[in-house]
Amino acid sequence: MVALTLAGASAAALVNPADEEGLAAVPNTADVVRTTLVDTERLDGALNYERAAPATAVGGEGTLTWLPKEGDVIVRGEPVYRADQRPRVLLYGTTPFYRELSVGSRGRDVAILESNLAALGYTGFTADNHYTWATAQAVSRWQKDLGVTRTGRVAPEQVLVTESAVRVGEVTADLGSSASGEVLSLTGVSRTVTVDVEVRRRHLIAEDGRVEVELPDGRVLEAEVADVGSTVSVAEGDSLEDATVRIKITVEDEEELNDYEVAPVAVRLEVGRAEDVLAVPVEALVALSEGGYGVQTVGPEGQTSYAAVETGLFADGLVEVSGSGISEGTSVGVPE
Repeated sequence: MVALTLAGASAAALVNPADEEGLAAVPNTADVVRTTLVDTERLDGALNYERAAPATAVGGEGTLTWLPKEGDVIVRGEPVYRADQRPRVLLYGTTPFYRELSVGSRGRDVAILESNLAALGYTGFTADNHYTWATAQAVSRWQKDLGVTRTGRVAPEQVLVTESAVRVGEVTADLGSSASGEVLSLTGVSRTVTVDVEVRRRHLIAEDGRVEVELPDGRVLEAEVADVGSTVSVAEGDSLEDATVRIKITVEDEEELNDYEVAPVAVRLEVGRAEDVLAVPVEALVALSEGGYGVQTVGPEGQTSYAAVETGLFADGLVEVSGSGISEGTSVGVPE
């Protein structure tokens, strides 16, 4: 017997079909099945909250008089922290405030302020990019509800702009300290899985592609590729061949993550699929003396013969086969 290795599985002996036909059936047999084969690859990943941005105090004046707790979720209109009892309020948008806004101001930051005021239920103004007297009146009502001095103006230190709700990942400043520098480390509110994939294997992953995520407790969750990074990274000491890109994956039902917040996970990635094909156990393959591969077919009376086959995808211990005399339900020999 000559042992062969096929895609990580052991194949049977090198045989001459002319010498072997008519032998008694091998001890074990398996039926040719019609199935869908899916070849997957297992990659190491990390579950974590997506980082949003640090909350950095602006102006450097005042004393921190209130801080949220780690894990708190902050939504639009709520305080991120308080300095001298004055809240810095979260607003949604993509442009940070860099100047004081007042009557006559125009720009993207004005549009963000007015859209947030409208979303918080304040009315009487047009939500555009022009700060009018009507806008100032709405701001004054908002300031009254916040319990701060009603000025009708908005300064950068009074608001923090992020794209959406945030979660407090870490409180980096102490209560009672000066309101300067980084106060909080913020994350997104959704947990995501990241995987660093070698650039040369980037073609295996498609945005919106389906994957599976295996948790430390063994449960496997359905997930989707949310983003394929375009920034290439090379670790110190590695060559360009080891360059990677970061893949972001979102779990279909985040509640199934339970209490996992930060954890190592495994990502199962589909790298090959063959639908509605005939397949046999990999161990049923034999190398034919004239070249190529075959299987030993076993008839109803135990008679045996060898049939040449073309092989296709290998997956889950099975191999796709096709050839004359091979059909669904055919019995093939499988060595012990």
